[in-house]
Amino acid sequence: MGMLSDYTQNFLIDALYRGGALNSGGTVNSTATVKGIWTASTAYVVGDTVVPHANMTGAGGKFLRCTTAGTSGATNTLAVPAVGSTLTDNTVTWTAVSGVPCVSSRYIALLTCTKGVRVNSTAYALNDTIVLTANDTKIHYYKCTTAGTTAASQSTLYPGAANEVITDGTAVFTEQNAGLDSNSAILVEASGTGYARVNLASSLANWAGTQSAASTTSSTGTGGTTSNNSAITFGTPSASWQPAAGVIWGYAEFDQLTGGNLLGWAPLTTVQTVLNGQAAPSFAISALTDTIGN
Repeated sequence: MGMLSDYTQNFLIDALYRGGALNSGGTVNSTATVKGIWTASTAYVVGDTVVPHANMTGAGGKFLRCTTAGTSGATNTLAVPAVGSTLTDNTVTWTAVSGVPCVSSRYIALLTCTKGVRVNSTAYALNDTIVLTANDTKIHYYKCTTAGTTAASQSTLYPGAANEVITDGTAVFTEQNAGLDSNSAILVEASGTGYARVNLASSLANWAGTQSAASTTSSTGTGGTTSNNSAITFGTPSASWQPAAGVIWGYAEFDQLTGGNLLGWAPLTTVQTVLNGQAAPSFAISALTDTIGN
């Protein structure tokens, strides 16, 4: 697929991050995803999507999308057809479409590596993991795939391409984008007394619309970016949360407090350590940003 339009980006942000069609109370959430519950004697235009009325039959898991503009009728006991089939409602034609399920909660986790930031002229063992700022100015996560000693200078060794294999002195390192995407064993979460993932539920209140940081209305902006509308604060550490020689380099989002499906990941702006006695680490409001699309 080519570039995603602003419409598609807004639809996906509101559907996947901001509660989708319905919130936990069963009421309308984002109008970028759905225009509301079907209403009698109401004008609808092509593209409007509604939640079927509670009196309609066969509506489970379906929405109605307007494919011929018109005005709805007075009867709320219509039968919703199979997905892809049409329904005539006075002068409106609806096509039944499947709902976009929204993850109810997003649990934020911290990611670690075993050996911290790459160091010049240093011996690394097979499967050691390091991070470094590559030539694209972003932090990347690498695994040692051939043991050896790094070169005397990082210089321009690391372009920062996904899954690149770099010979660095006598050591070889492989960028771990593919492993991170697949939620494989290469993705190592922080651990230690006081650590747990932090829940930020999917809703208009908790995640910003694409038009501006901290916004709580349906997405109308460009760029497909959302961010946290409230601070994400972890527990107070009473032990180190990263390996003895490691650092915290990134964050990930899951759909469960433990285990679960990986929803996404990203590097931090700068690597961190969390040590016994430090204040509870947190992401400030608008500090954690996620982007869908181009």
